[in-house]
Amino acid sequence: MKLELLDSSNSREWDQLVENSINGSGFHQWQWLKILEQNFESQLFPLVFFDNNDCRPFAAIPLFYQKKFGLKMVFSPPPGSGIRLGMVLFDKGYHQHRFEMAYDEFLESLDNFVKKLGSNYTMIITNPGLVDMRPFLWANYRVVPAYTYKLDLSQGEENIWKNLSSSLRWELRQAKKNGILVIESRDDAGIEYLHASLQQRYEQQGINIRLKKEYIKDIVRSFDGRSVRIFLAIKDAMMIGATLYVFHKDTVTGLIGGVRSDRDIPGAARYIDWMVISKAMREGYRWYEDFGANTRHLCKAKSKYSPSIDLYFYVSKCDLLGACAEKIYRLTKRKIM
Repeated sequence: MKLELLDSSNSREWDQLVENSINGSGFHQWQWLKILEQNFESQLFPLVFFDNNDCRPFAAIPLFYQKKFGLKMVFSPPPGSGIRLGMVLFDKGYHQHRFEMAYDEFLESLDNFVKKLGSNYTMIITNPGLVDMRPFLWANYRVVPAYTYKLDLSQGEENIWKNLSSSLRWELRQAKKNGILVIESRDDAGIEYLHASLQQRYEQQGINIRLKKEYIKDIVRSFDGRSVRIFLAIKDAMMIGATLYVFHKDTVTGLIGGVRSDRDIPGAARYIDWMVISKAMREGYRWYEDFGANTRHLCKAKSKYSPSIDLYFYVSKCDLLGACAEKIYRLTKRKIM
């Protein structure tokens, strides 16, 4: 096994690897990684772990290196990006014994690479599809489980509607009755409203928003109208809701938005979701994923679709300097009023 560092000349090869992986996401695409590198003042290190016997990959991971105030940090993804990344794996047909040997060797190579960068603090947020975190634990990483909601669209619209909570069905009916329209938007007005509504909501909770408006603009402008889409709820020619969705492989992900409008119109955010879910089924997608299952007050609304739970992980390691920086970050995450 050997670890290789790719560069821009390998961008097509990287995207093909992501497409063929077990748990690769739209966020792992080269174009998205370069947007992250530019918007979050990072240096991208796209690593692939190859099997020398057949020259095929076992795993790949994009790392982002940052140096601030003398602190060296490695992330996957950069903080404030609102996504997950981490490693992607490839189905090589290994038996468990061979898989564990390869996994251990991959992690040892990854850990050595991070050490060479001199990282004081390392944080990896994995994508669902990998539940074996033992090698990270054995390498003295801290591993914290996290959760996301996934809805199986293959059961069909009639069954999904039947399984919605009665209160959600009432909200959706009211939204339709009130004449709310859901349209797709690719102009700056939709992005401006999306970011402004998020910023207002964060300020109401006393939290600094780290999600940059320019980052959202770069994502929407860089990807075609099929991969990344913003949907708006419109009432009386006014925007009252917005959500950004990512369409990749067999999954549609509700990524950014879904904030309750200041106007007293029930169901706008959920109505966007429902219309996108219906659209995704018509276009042949298998899964709808709704970010936010780790935030308790959001779960009351998000669980009304009767989704299943999927698991991913926060994996971190730090030295004394990195631990102090993490404590300071947590203390300053909320605004000082």
